Formats: sequence, structure tokens, C-alpha cells
Amino acid sequence: MRTRAVRIAAALLCTAVSFGAAPSSEIDFAEAQQPQSNKAFYDGREIDFTPSHTRLPGREFKFGPWNVGARANGHPKPSDHSPNLYLVVPGTQFERSGNEAFNHNRIVSTIPKGGGAWDWDVYWALVIDPTLTIDFHSERELLVAAQEEFMPPSDFTLEKAPAQEVLRDVLKIKTMAQLQKYRRPDGTLPGILIVPANFTVHGTAYDVDNVRPENEKSTAKANPQR
Repeated sequence: MRTRAVRIAAALLCTAVSFGAAPSSEIDFAEAQQPQSNKAFYDGREIDFTPSHTRLPGREFKFGPWNVGARANGHPKPSDHSPNLYLVVPGTQFERSGNEAFNHNRIVSTIPKGGGAWDWDVYWALVIDPTLTIDFHSERELLVAAQEEFMPPSDFTLEKAPAQEVLRDVLKIKTMAQLQKYRRPDGTLPGILIVPANFTVHGTAYDVDNVRPENEKSTAKANPQR
């Protein structure tokens, strides 16, 4: 009888725990909705950028401790008709102690006039040159830095690149030899490596200097200027 009572008590305790604590996926989903997660840079200033999120398994794109947004259906390759969302590593906009390798900035190439929703082509922007210490806030800054010439010294190893952990864990680049395809004819590398992530996320962007439309609907044209 006592054994049965212990089993019942244990079952009730497990039930209480299951109802009292939200699953990890629910916590992640709730955290992704927080206002501090809904920001990006555009043309040197911070704007309101709110990606869509999902509970569907495998659809949510996670980068370190952050939920960046739900992967949109279709268009796995970059499109000339879509704006860009750059994940810039390292950065100071999204920082978390213990996850320094994933600290980053988010930069959008354009926003709809008045604000609205689009599917954004995602790009990695990963700093290779250790002397490149700019905290990037615009696409123009990224493109200028990508034109900079970086000639790695003979003793340079990938561990010295500021974005080395993302290069290794995300792009699977673990040695300098694997950067060979990005070298220019003179042997230099770009100071920052910009490569497509080959997926899109759906999100809305608003300039914080402008008032949000009341109906929250997109005012974007079919073919935005980039």
C-alpha cells in the first residue's frame, strides 16, 4: 500500500512539474517575441525589424542563443527581387555573456517606404581581418570593407580571425586552405567575408523615425530598389 502511495505521489509531482514549467521550445519562442530582439541597422541608424517566428520543428533559424526568425518557403538562393539581411560577426547589437562568439549586428539593405513586410535574403558577413574593428551599421560599410585587401601574414591561422568560430561551426571552414576560393588573383582576402546563407526569413521593417501604419500591412513594391 505504501509503495502504491509513493508511486501516486511521484506521478502527481511529475504532473505538477510538467504543467509548471514551459517546454524549452516555448521559452525560446516567447523570448524571440521580446521587443529587444526586434531591431536591426539600416543606413547607419537602428530601426524596428520584427522577423516572423514559428513553432514548427526545423523551421526556426537559431544563431547561438538567438532566434533570428522562421525560414520562409521557397527561394533558397538569393533573389534580385528581395532585400538583404546581413548577420555581421562580431557585433555589439546582440550580445550575451557566455556566447561571445555569436555576438552580432543585423543590417538590412533597404526598408519599404513607410514600413512593411518582405522576405529577406540572409547573408553572413564575417570579419577575417583582425585589424578591422568597425562596428558595422550599414550595407555600404560592409561593401566597402569587403573591397579592402587583407594579406594574411605567414603565421596567420584561422583562430586569429574575429569570426573564426562562426567560420568553423557554420560555414565549416576550419583551415586557411579552405579560404583559398575567396582569395583574389594577388593572393589577398577580403577583410570581411560576405556569403549567402541560402535561405530567407520573413519580417517587417519600420524606420523608428516614422510612424507605423495603423493596419501593419506591407507597403512594399514588388521590385524594391536595392
